[in-house]
Amino acid sequence: MTKENLSKEKVTKKPKQGRGRPSQPSEARQRLLDAGLELFTEQGYKPVSTRMIAREAGVDAAMIRYYFGSKVGLFETIIRETFTPIIDQFRFSELPDGETPQLSGEELMQKLMTTYYQVMSRRPGLPRLVFQILHQQDSEAYPVFFKTTQELVHYSRKWITDVLEASDMLREDVDPARAQFSFISLMIFPLIAPPVISQQLGISHSPETISEHIKHTSKLLTQGMLKPTGRKE
Repeated sequence: MTKENLSKEKVTKKPKQGRGRPSQPSEARQRLLDAGLELFTEQGYKPVSTRMIAREAGVDAAMIRYYFGSKVGLFETIIRETFTPIIDQFRFSELPDGETPQLSGEELMQKLMTTYYQVMSRRPGLPRLVFQILHQQDSEAYPVFFKTTQELVHYSRKWITDVLEASDMLREDVDPARAQFSFISLMIFPLIAPPVISQQLGISHSPETISEHIKHTSKLLTQGMLKPTGRKE
């Protein structure tokens, strides 16, 4: 190749879109969120540093301070953006006074669980990370998730009382608080269960298995918690 051709190649060749060269600011932010989630779920919250996250994302570490303020700020954003669709689903299910739900109790449960599993299937390691953090009250990440947990519990309680109970779907012999606990437990446990239990029971996290689990759990809860009709007569 001649010197002239080499010179032309240097001029016309486009620079590679390397890991450290986000094409726009929003891309750098998303890279940091993705890298943070990956490292947190693989190694836990405490061992991961901002330098590790920036290196994994391929951007300057200063971008963490710019977008999130700190490592815990980045973690808070991950948690908030993950759980907001689930909390919103609880909130959207609320009804104005005097209105009756258009869906049956079982359909409402399926809709909520479907939203939860759709969100979590894109972040399969997050439920276990959350479970770890809730047992590490000395971690700076603990208050972040505790606040999100409070909001999730608050709206799930309102969903039980303001939708199911107020619409006369809930059986009279069912305690709303225990109904709430059962619903959350059955929805969350499959994603935090030790792998050995899932393997022994032949349960995977494939879309088909999750779909069957949603149907099974909603039917189980419906028959145990709701009146036979599922609707107010």
